[in-house]
Amino acid sequence: EYKEKLKLFIEYSPVSLAMFDNDMNYIANSRRWLTDFQVANQSVIGMNHYDIFPELGQDWKDIHQRCLNGAVEKNNNDMFYRPDGKLEWIEWEIHPWKRANGEIGGIIMSVEITTEKKQATEMFKHQFENSPDIIFYIDRECKVEAINRTSFLEFKVDELIGRDCVSVLPEESQDHVRAVINKCFETRELQETEIELQNNQWRYSRFVPIFNNGDVTHLMTFSTDISTRKQAEQNLLRSEERYRILTENISDAILLVNDKFEIEYHSPAAERISGYSTGEIKSKKLFDFIHPDENMASKAFLL
Repeated sequence: EYKEKLKLFIEYSPVSLAMFDNDMNYIANSRRWLTDFQVANQSVIGMNHYDIFPELGQDWKDIHQRCLNGAVEKNNNDMFYRPDGKLEWIEWEIHPWKRANGEIGGIIMSVEITTEKKQATEMFKHQFENSPDIIFYIDRECKVEAINRTSFLEFKVDELIGRDCVSVLPEESQDHVRAVINKCFETRELQETEIELQNNQWRYSRFVPIFNNGDVTHLMTFSTDISTRKQAEQNLLRSEERYRILTENISDAILLVNDKFEIEYHSPAAERISGYSTGEIKSKKLFDFIHPDENMASKAFLL
């Protein structure tokens, strides 16, 4: 009964698991083992491991032999090539098993193929390190655990790790940013804001909650340089202000009309000339202020 339970446990294990005797013949294996290693045989019990995988090198044979002599070995970042040349990344662990008399009867090997996880990790690392944004990874105390750039506000990476990310900002921005961070933790929703730094530098920052077992434990902060855009906006506002002053103080009448020739704006000079206030002029059209003798010519010119 015990042997049957052990067999079922190994066969239906969710990981790749195999049990060998001292000659590396299969005693038991999980179904996942056959699937992960693309073994064509429905059953490998009694077969020799090296006959099934003749491509295994002496390095693997040496590891197996050490474990058959009592060692326990593992590797969390190993790799192997399939017969078709595909590279696979694996984590594995090997333990010897003993008979009732205490003698080693063989080894048990568990393997997890981590290729997809490895590729996802490498992709994230590449995106993290090469992102045009400055990316912070901060905990609930606003302390920086990781950052992707060599410098930020003249601080080096090692000077920012473990430091309160808000404390390095200009004093006038700190309360606002801390409030945004707290809101992100409390609402568990993405938050966005614009932050003014020194020397007229601006950052558009997005605070993204990171969940762990249902709780928000960290935030990923993406900070984009928007200084050029803010400077352009400020220049536009200054330009608009100059044009507003010019329009409001010029002696000529200035009118803005739509495609139906309805007056949408008229300058103070136009208001003085026409005698109509801004509210009253809304019901008028441009041709209401042109002498009837000139209407036809004016319409022909404007149309």
